[in-house]
Amino acid sequence: MQMQNKGNKIKENRMMCALEYLLLFFMVICITSIWLRQAPIFYYLGYLKASIPILTVGIVLAKALSSSNKIIISKECFSWIMFFVLCVFGGAIGSSGTASFSRAIEITVYCICFLLLSYALDKEELSRFFMRYVNIITLIAVISLFFYFGGSILNIIPATGKVSFEWDLTRSADSYFFLYYEPQISDNLLLGVTKNCGIFTEATMYGFLLSNAYMFHRMNMKSGKHGKIISIILLGTILTTLSTTPILTVLIFETSNILTARISNRHLANLRTVFFPVIVLAAIWIATIVIGDKLSTASYDIRFDHIVSCIRVFRENLLLGLGYGSLDVLKTYFSYQQGLSVGIPYLLAMGGIGALLMLSIPVIRFLINSWTVRNWMGISYVLAFIFSFFFTNIVFNFTLQWLIISGVFLKGSYEMKKEVTVKRGGYCHEIISSIIDNLRTKVPRPDIGMAM
Repeated sequence: MQMQNKGNKIKENRMMCALEYLLLFFMVICITSIWLRQAPIFYYLGYLKASIPILTVGIVLAKALSSSNKIIISKECFSWIMFFVLCVFGGAIGSSGTASFSRAIEITVYCICFLLLSYALDKEELSRFFMRYVNIITLIAVISLFFYFGGSILNIIPATGKVSFEWDLTRSADSYFFLYYEPQISDNLLLGVTKNCGIFTEATMYGFLLSNAYMFHRMNMKSGKHGKIISIILLGTILTTLSTTPILTVLIFETSNILTARISNRHLANLRTVFFPVIVLAAIWIATIVIGDKLSTASYDIRFDHIVSCIRVFRENLLLGLGYGSLDVLKTYFSYQQGLSVGIPYLLAMGGIGALLMLSIPVIRFLINSWTVRNWMGISYVLAFIFSFFFTNIVFNFTLQWLIISGVFLKGSYEMKKEVTVKRGGYCHEIISSIIDNLRTKVPRPDIGMAM
């Protein structure tokens, strides 16, 4: 009987693992991969995106059914669900009069499902879940590096054809066995060099997935050769995207991590203090080169115009925002009509004060709890994530950011808060026990009486 229960447990774990990989795979490819942006598949994209919350709920139910203990979703989880519903409410109505409820419902459903998933999994299970995401991105990165150097750079591997796909406009890209595409050419320092976009529509989108995978891996990395190899693969792939945003994201993460990481060796700690200005200046110098190169391109003018326009719209429609379905109204404020190039400003313009609260409160809460438990790498991650989200249009094209807000910021804050409470509770308990023990030794027992 015991062997049978053990076998059932292994099967259940395998089923959970398969469901999680399937969910993460759909999250990665469903939104910006060229695979699903080709006609006629593109017309079924909405149905494929609907599979993400369905799979998420499926994992929560599978977890509930397979667990010997009852899965109790905390009151905190339900309070955050109500929080998101209220925050999205303004963007659903909007001030432009043309807002679409479908976009608001989309955000709400993703947030609710990812919150339920995050709070149903314990700390170790959630960590494994994000590492499965790292595994998927690492596999895509290895394949893209193979074809990037073998095909795009060295021209040893010939392209197998050309495909058309929908991304704002109808575009085309060279295909390598449908495992790698060439949709973009660099317009910065390496003018005319193909950007590594993997299976995605553009390098910045691929870079967002890569940079988050790299940071997840670094935050959960165990010592050993295997972990270092994955770090090198992901970092190398980020560099081949030739995209400013993911490269600066990793630079921000690693620089702030170097400056804040706890060093047990006193000599190394003193050495870091001495070289602190050098590290900062080196990071600024690299960032200046990358940003300075970006300023000379047309993409800088487009992005700057979009940032200014979105902030202006946010100020003018502070209470409700334009509404999540009012992209056409927002575009009337733009001088450049070449696709949307920003994330957080776009979110604020669409959702107003509700969108601001939906993003800022989880982030601030995570920062405060990270500071409390001295989670310096968590603080580094927040800074890098906000930078990346600010300069990448992932509000509706991605679901990963809603998973991060739900699983990393809110559930992560919850776990850190529990850790502090347990420590404080344990410490107080020790003090109270010590006081009571002292009193017991000094207060005379009635049956013995006072010593004469």
